[in-house]
Amino acid sequence: MKRHRSLTSQNEQRRDERVSVEKHADVVDLESGVEFEAQLRNLSSEGVLLCSQLEPVVGADMTLRFDDERRAMRVLRVTRADAGFAVAGRLA
Repeated sequence: MKRHRSLTSQNEQRRDERVSVEKHADVVDLESGVEFEAQLRNLSSEGVLLCSQLEPVVGADMTLRFDDERRAMRVLRVTRADAGFAVAGRLA
């Protein structure tokens, strides 16, 4: 039988508080060079949740640009969402 972690245990692993945001971001897949737009949904000092029309590969390294910031991101999880894909990543 396959076991799944509960959402509670995942939340308890977070070190920093997440902040809900509604910001536009430009994203670049570093391996392929593909650029796409996304909407930031949650942000912390170590992670991000964004929504995009493009489905990135788990483990992909990306550059994320929003406001005056440019951050490196590694894709940790991708799930289907109403308007595309919900992408969770770890910020470097």
